[in-house]
Amino acid sequence: MTTRASVRLRAGDAERETTAETLREAHAGRLDLSELGERLDEAYAVLYLDELTSLTARAAGDPARTA
Repeated sequence: MTTRASVRLRAGDAERETTAETLREAHAGRLDLSELGERLDEAYAVLYLDELTSLTARAAGDPARTA
């Protein structure tokens, strides 16, 4: 049985593009070109909305790099 809490929403092209734009804006002051490229690749490859949220949260406020 699936509960509402365990349902993940799939990301669509519009959400991926919005995330990519947010990452491009973060590039101006927070991301170097290499990291921007890596995150853009991730943004276009993700399947679920929570994965996109994670990418933009890291770009907006978390200076730590992920492995």
